[in-house]
Amino acid sequence: MKPNKTASLILGFASTLLVIAFFIITYTHDQKVNEHTANSFRFEKEVLVVKGTASSDKISYASIQDLDLVNQVAMDDPLQMDYFNGEADTQAYGSVRCYVYVHQKPFIIIQTKKRTFVINDHSEKATKQLYTKIQDKMK
Repeated sequence: MKPNKTASLILGFASTLLVIAFFIITYTHDQKVNEHTANSFRFEKEVLVVKGTASSDKISYASIQDLDLVNQVAMDDPLQMDYFNGEADTQAYGSVRCYVYVHQKPFIIIQTKKRTFVINDHSEKATKQLYTKIQDKMK
């Protein structure tokens, strides 16, 4: 049986489009991580505004009961993506709201009476600066 040239051409074109789409999606995702737009933190007078790609929270400095800087947060279901915003279950803190770059250490644990947050920034240095600034706002 002879292959149909038209069918081969269409299949080749469709495959090329899929490869191009894959590279565009991957590039856009990598740019978002590289440009550090997955999470943003804004310090207002009374609250820390945390925004992610899918959710946001306002955390009152007065409501923070405990603030920790840790190198690891054990998840019940480990996260496989580059960054994550949303609810997750942890072994040490129970259900938490995350705004994290998954593979970037350290993590800031913010515990309030109502909820626990796990956050970090795009680099170790930026996360430590964020931690220090939250400490200062709590005073």
